[in-house]
Amino acid sequence: MEDRHLITQVLRGNHQAFAALIDRHKGLVYSICLKVCKNAETAEEIAQDTFLKAFQKLDTFKSESKFSTWLYRIAYNLSLNTIKKSRIQTDDIDEHQSVGESDLPDGFFALKQEEQRGYLRQALDRLNERYALVLSLYYLEEMSVKEVAVIMTEKESNVKVHLNRARKALNKVLEDLLKDELKSIL
Repeated sequence: MEDRHLITQVLRGNHQAFAALIDRHKGLVYSICLKVCKNAETAEEIAQDTFLKAFQKLDTFKSESKFSTWLYRIAYNLSLNTIKKSRIQTDDIDEHQSVGESDLPDGFFALKQEEQRGYLRQALDRLNERYALVLSLYYLEEMSVKEVAVIMTEKESNVKVHLNRARKALNKVLEDLLKDELKSIL
């Protein structure tokens, strides 16, 4: 069932339809919150607040963009506001598994992929929040530059610049991580 159909049902009073929207989008909403605030408990709270705010403001949603883009923008803004208000101490997110990791194949291939994901998580953790988020949304969530721009409330040209700079920064961090890893092996 499409998001628009579920939204129509919610607006007509079927609140169970909103549960389907939550199930569909909770993984990425949580991931966005976690990338920005880097604290699992805080990210859960912000994700809950995101869905509460979306439910309360659903009648203001205009179908000019995707519901997911609108929802992810709420999550991003609430995350930024939380950081500004409380100056959150960051936690390590190595324990966090992104959606779909449990679907990996068995054996050596799975181990190799898990190692790569581990290095990627470590590298993303070392980047500033903006770079980590823009890379996650664009590459991991396969959103368009336009969608990322809407979520981050920036111009598309700025998102392209952030992507370019973030790729360079990620490359540098990965080189440093892998160089350190090689030193520990040798």
